[in-house]
Amino acid sequence: MGYMYVVACTLGGIAGFWIGTFAVGGAPSTAGFWTLAVCWVTSTLMAVQCARSGHFLEHQAWMIRSYALTSAATTLRLYLLPAVLLALSGFGTFTESYSAIAWLCFVPNIIVGEILVHRIVTPKLIEKRAKQLLRAQQQSKS
Repeated sequence: MGYMYVVACTLGGIAGFWIGTFAVGGAPSTAGFWTLAVCWVTSTLMAVQCARSGHFLEHQAWMIRSYALTSAATTLRLYLLPAVLLALSGFGTFTESYSAIAWLCFVPNIIVGEILVHRIVTPKLIEKRAKQLLRAQQQSKS
């Protein structure tokens, strides 16, 4: 299951990078989608590397980030209707809104992801490292 997720995210990131090149909204949209694609693939591959090396708490942290970035597709769609309605109401253009959506679809997600990492994983990592230090100190005294 995990490997299917990694393959899907990697292919999605590559496709997202390519599609981002032609995004509505020009350079701001392209930059947003390129950033999303690079961060998405990087976070997913970091999670794989951590799991393979037995660092499962770090793996958990990277997977939270990866899931947050994966959900950007859903978040983007949540913003589309308000963007259309704003454009139809005369508040800017859809292109202007889409340039913002290219960033808004993932930046809030990754902020929430980081909050979760710091609330869930960081305390476990601190406890694990503290135990390792205590063991090392005890061994050096022996």
